[in-house]
Amino acid sequence: EIESLARRVAAAGHTVVADPAVADWAIANTCTVTHVADKKSRQLIRQLHRANPAMRIAVIGCYGEMSPAEAAQLAGVALVVPNRAKDEVLERLLALCAGAPGEPPVGPPPLPHTRALVKIQDGCDNRCSYCIVGIARGPQRSRPPEDVLAEVRRRLAEGYRELVLTGVNIGAYGRDSAADGPLPP
Repeated sequence: EIESLARRVAAAGHTVVADPAVADWAIANTCTVTHVADKKSRQLIRQLHRANPAMRIAVIGCYGEMSPAEAAQLAGVALVVPNRAKDEVLERLLALCAGAPGEPPVGPPPLPHTRALVKIQDGCDNRCSYCIVGIARGPQRSRPPEDVLAEVRRRLAEGYRELVLTGVNIGAYGRDSAADGPLPP
C-alpha cells in the first residue's frame, strides 16, 4: 500500500523522501493486530515527530481505524484516515495544505527497488477469535483479474523486474468474485 501511495504522490508532482527531517508530511501506515503492533504504531508516529516536529503526520491503517481518537492525540498528527477511505489520503492531505507555504517540492518519481508489490486482495472473512483483521480491514475483497494484470503491466513498464502479489489473505483471492468492486491500486 505504501509503495503504491508513493507512486501516486510522485505522479501528483511531489517528491518522496527517505529522511523525515526534510519532509513536510509523513504518512504512517499502521497496524493493530496485537497490542505490540499498536505500541509499534505509536512509536513510529512519535519517532517521525521527533525527527521533524514541524512535519505533519497522516495516520492510515488499522491502528488509525480502531483507535482514531488516540491516534489523533499523538504529537504531530494532523490527519487520521479510516481504512475505508485509505485510498483518499493523498487527496485529503493535499486539500489540507492547498495554498499553504511549504508544500512538498516537485520532483521525479523514484524507482528505488527492482521489486514491486501488487495488492490483489484485502480484508478477511475467517473471523478467527484471536484476530482483529476482519474488523479493522473489513470483509474479503478481491481486485478483478483485469485490474491486477493492468497494474502488473504498468509496473513492468516502469522498469520493475520482479512482482510480488500481496494481500491480507491471498489464499482467498477470488472467493468473493470481486463483488464489492475493485480495491484501490
